[in-house]
This record gives sequence, structure tokens and C-alpha cells, in this order.
Amino acid sequence: MNRFFLELIKRWLTKKPWFFKTVQIVTSVTAVILLAPQFLTAVQEGGFSIPETWNGLIQQIVGYALAAQALVVQLTTTSKDKEDKEIKD
Repeated sequence: MNRFFLELIKRWLTKKPWFFKTVQIVTSVTAVILLAPQFLTAVQEGGFSIPETWNGLIQQIVGYALAAQALVVQLTTTSKDKEDKEIKD
């Protein structure tokens, strides 16, 4: 079990290709956007009021975030596909 955690730490700290850095940033931003409605609900339940027009805007932003996530997932390739198309990391 210790070897597993050591491997996780090594992989976390290693240098990543630029593409995967970009994917990581996009997915992190998407996660923040997807969590925004829950945060705003908690704020409203805490006694703060948020304009009603924001709810529609938040739903639209979440929709765009989901579409971006679907696009990012589609961009993944296998090593063989990269070799066939001569794509370099």
C-alpha cells in the first residue's frame, strides 16, 4: 500500500506535457463553475439575497462548462493514435 501512495506522490510532482497541463486547468475551472450553484445556494440560505436574474445566468454558465468538459474528454488519444498521426507531446 505504501508503494501505491509513493507512486501517486511521484506522479503528482512530475513534469506534465503542456497539453495535459491545459486539460488540468480547463477541468479545474469547470469544477469551480459546476460547484458555483451549490455555493450560491448556501449563501442564499445564510440570509444573503442574490438577484433572480443570476439564477438563469448561473444555469447558462454551468451548461457551457459541461460542453467544455465534453470537448476536453473528446480530445484524449491513445499512444498509437498519436504515433499514427505524428503528434508530439
